[in-house]
Amino acid sequence: MFFSAISSWEIAIKHSMGKLKLPKEPKKLLYNAITSNDFKILPIQVEHTLHIIGLPNYHSDPFDRLLISQAQIEGLHIITGDTKIMRYDVAIFDARK
Repeated sequence: MFFSAISSWEIAIKHSMGKLKLPKEPKKLLYNAITSNDFKILPIQVEHTLHIIGLPNYHSDPFDRLLISQAQIEGLHIITGDTKIMRYDVAIFDARK
């Protein structure tokens, strides 16, 4: 299982803006979740950012578009309940189930 650096970036931004309330400081919460679940961290690569150019505009969220790009390039699944993400040619684990 991978945890994308994109997700930590989005969590940090939303938390600092007051849009995401968390039970603990994001840094501690994320490091604990990553280590206790034995996730590997997936860094953001230039290839991931440039791949976005070819994606259809089904979704306007830049974080989600970058996650889609990473999943396509790395051959990974995305865990999501977001139906906009599900429109892309990417493997999904449906979080709504």
